[in-house]
Amino acid sequence: MGISLWVGGSKDLPLQMYVTLRCGIVHSFSLIPDAIGKSNNGRPRSILLAHEMKGHNHFATIKNNELDSVIFTAEQFAKDIKETIHIIFQKATTEKSLENQIIEHVNNFPPITGTIPDYIININ
Repeated sequence: MGISLWVGGSKDLPLQMYVTLRCGIVHSFSLIPDAIGKSNNGRPRSILLAHEMKGHNHFATIKNNELDSVIFTAEQFAKDIKETIHIIFQKATTEKSLENQIIEHVNNFPPITGTIPDYIININ
């Protein structure tokens, strides 16, 4: 019998989507909750990454006595992130406050590596 990582019986996937996915990516660049995420009831293995070639489906849910989780396929997740970034950068062309937030963030936290997008923002 495996180790149960989720005990309690409550179905909390919506909470995990916020705490582990949204807050994890935004604040700690991870899908594994850090101390702050855990203090907000984030738990490991609530957001799982897999590959389509292994037969997994994007947004498939796992609900049983041990897990209330969702699978993201790496292929579709990367596509979703790319589309979201495109929407945000497109919106920044008409919203000066958003443009300034992006510039400030990149200046404060310069990326280590990355791909060159189809659109380039001139950072002062």
